[in-house]
Amino acid sequence: MDSLTRWKIASDYERAFDQRGWIKKIPSIQFPQDWLITIIPPFAGALIRFCVATQKNPEKEISVYLDCYSMLGYYDDPCEPHWEIYPNCEGDNERFAMNDVDALIGGINAALSKKIKKIDI
Repeated sequence: MDSLTRWKIASDYERAFDQRGWIKKIPSIQFPQDWLITIIPPFAGALIRFCVATQKNPEKEISVYLDCYSMLGYYDDPCEPHWEIYPNCEGDNERFAMNDVDALIGGINAALSKKIKKIDI
């Protein structure tokens, strides 16, 4: 695929998902110091994706994404952007309101303490 075609696709994607509009809406997150954050490309309709592990247990990894358009999973309010982690401490998905960063950090922390092996995304 040539550069012009890639640019057109990227431009269309940016408009379709209002990426610039979300810049001021997505909250800042203060991650615990011992977490390892791996930023990964946002696929399947997620606006943001990253994985979390700890320095002590880098083989334990939690996947996190931000769904701003209810494209990837059911949330209580389908119009509210939300974070999803997988796996949570029960081995399932867990979702948190986009602005409830404290709950998100708590959920990731609980999941990291239970996670057994690295996930395959």
